[in-house]
Amino acid sequence: KAGLETKPVELENLEDMGVETSEENVSGADASQADTLKPVDEPHEKQRKRLEKFGGTSNDKDDDDDDDISFTDTGKTATKSKFVDEEAEDGDSTSSQDQAGNVLNDNGVMLSAMGDESDKDSVGSEDTGELNLKGAVTPGMTMQTFNFPQPQAAFAPSSTPLDLAKRFLCWNHVGSITLYKGEETAGRNTVTINFNDAGFRARPTVSFTDNMGLIVGSLGEEGGIFASDLADEDDNDDVIQAMSNLSERTKNAVKRSWTGNKTKATGSTIYFHRFETFASVRDKDWYLTLPSGELVLGCACGDGWSAVSTNRRFVRLFTSGGNQDHIFWLEGDPVTMVGRSRFLAVFYHENQPLMDGTQKLAYTLYDALSHRTLGKGSVSCISPKATLKWAGFSSEHCLYAMDSDGMISTLVSPETGSTWEWMPMLDTQPLLKSQEDAFWPISVAGPHISYVPLKGGVTYPNAARRPVASKTRLRMPFANGPIQQTNVLEEFTVRSSVALQQKRVMHEYLVEGE
Repeated sequence: KAGLETKPVELENLEDMGVETSEENVSGADASQADTLKPVDEPHEKQRKRLEKFGGTSNDKDDDDDDDISFTDTGKTATKSKFVDEEAEDGDSTSSQDQAGNVLNDNGVMLSAMGDESDKDSVGSEDTGELNLKGAVTPGMTMQTFNFPQPQAAFAPSSTPLDLAKRFLCWNHVGSITLYKGEETAGRNTVTINFNDAGFRARPTVSFTDNMGLIVGSLGEEGGIFASDLADEDDNDDVIQAMSNLSERTKNAVKRSWTGNKTKATGSTIYFHRFETFASVRDKDWYLTLPSGELVLGCACGDGWSAVSTNRRFVRLFTSGGNQDHIFWLEGDPVTMVGRSRFLAVFYHENQPLMDGTQKLAYTLYDALSHRTLGKGSVSCISPKATLKWAGFSSEHCLYAMDSDGMISTLVSPETGSTWEWMPMLDTQPLLKSQEDAFWPISVAGPHISYVPLKGGVTYPNAARRPVASKTRLRMPFANGPIQQTNVLEEFTVRSSVALQQKRVMHEYLVEGE
């Protein structure tokens, strides 16, 4: 204290700061008189700036000397900042109020304004139930939106897009269905069925006119099943316009009859085309119309049965003669369905896709003749960020599936009555010579798979001229060892053992079912 030097302080400034002045604490006094000026701890620089910003005053008007000496309140009470009072009471509070009553954070950004009383509860209204974010978003805040992956749409295995003038409805182990769209004025399409059998006893090509607007189809051992789109209300107007020989009065009467007929179904039309029959040729085919609003998303047929899946999550079974059989629910929206012999497999959505786009699907394996469920579970053979692209039965009645990454897997059961599981059988990526090439599967027969190789960024074959199919051998994705011959032998041993075991399981079930 002996070395403490005090500078002259104007009495007016001391009185403004609330310090009681007297002759003893005048500048220029000796060291004993300087004891009456009790300095306190120097305030923090950040706190001083807050005081100046929110209404506080500095110790002196001079820029250089305002932090040298502080004076205690010996008489009058100095004006304190509201921020200091609230900070002393709350301790951990990170917000304050300015002179207008606005709540501010440490950086001085306004969090909320003291307006009308009606704005205090602006987030959420009890009357409307709507979320009102007025005053809840701070200035400069950016709102982020997330695009959640969508479930994949339903599709038919080995088919081409719907908007093509010439497209494949199906291409499987029996043959291919080609749809040729006619001129828009005529409104009639042509369906051609080509069979895979070659030789003297091969089935001839089947062709018929499509008057229903078929969009999906599938081939089985006894025939082909087809389904149309929903009946459009404008279709009746097109029919009326085609009746040019009728008078206006007759046309209006026909329109009124259609309008008053409330029982007329406007759902998809199912058509079954039988290949061979011992009865009259006129009675070998049949068709049915689903209830209004029910759209067929997939179809399949086998030996003595046919089935469709609809947008109502229904699976409808029919006999080859056209009699309606069982109807049962699916646990999710249908994706695709395939059949062969007496077996039917339906794929559907089990849950919403993952954030990376991986589809979460499930399957159910049925016996379409005895109406038994052979197995069901998750489709775990879909790679990350992939979708289901193809499915079908092999000649040994094994269910196969391929994802968008080109991995082909099969559903196997090691023992009778045990849990079914998926096993990878072929990785098609090493078969492609370029990233623009594609693998378009058709069917599996024994250890081989038939496919159409696509090049140059083409994703589906051209139906205008039927491409030549190729074959390749199934090869499980085993790791490479030092001896190549050993790797080939190991892969062949495991794959043959799995195929033999699966063939035995299916054969025992077929014998039991018969």
